Amino acid sequence: MSDPGVRPRRGERGFTLVEVVVAAALAFLALAVAASALVSAGRLFALAPRALRGGERELAERLLRGDLAAGVPLAGGGLPGDPLPLERDGRRVVWEVDGERLLRRVEEPGRPAEPGRLILDEVLYFQWRVVGPRAVAVQLVRRTAPRLDASHLTTPGWHRASGSSGGLESLELLVAMRRHG
Repeated sequence: MSDPGVRPRRGERGFTLVEVVVAAALAFLALAVAASALVSAGRLFALAPRALRGGERELAERLLRGDLAAGVPLAGGGLPGDPLPLERDGRRVVWEVDGERLLRRVEEPGRPAEPGRLILDEVLYFQWRVVGPRAVAVQLVRRTAPRLDASHLTTPGWHRASGSSGGLESLELLVAMRRHG
């Protein structure tokens, strides 16, 4: 036992209040970052089943809207089937139809070109044009298989014309650009 009148040696004193407060603040910050990451992962996990059940239309629409809003078209408009090249964040993003496949290709400066990523199948028509100084219009039509559920009704941008053997669905976007060239 130690004598109450004897002071502890320099190495046995413990932590000061400032050290404890700084350590608690750092621990709290680390927990906040971890919680944020867990919330984001939980959202992605919750959206995954819907994306696997035909969410390619929603993904295509979101990607296209995002590219159009943040990018600048590198040309004034195209004929049906012409690629849509955009300048976005120092990169070139190209939307194009290859056969009946809608592809999205990102070209980084100084890097070799990579093949486009498949976004949608069964695309029959793709056209875009610049509308005014700060907007882009895109029209896309694709063939669909017959569906037994009503999940396509939850995607407001897509319009459907169908029969018993399948049909067509179209997407028409008019997106305002955040910046212009």
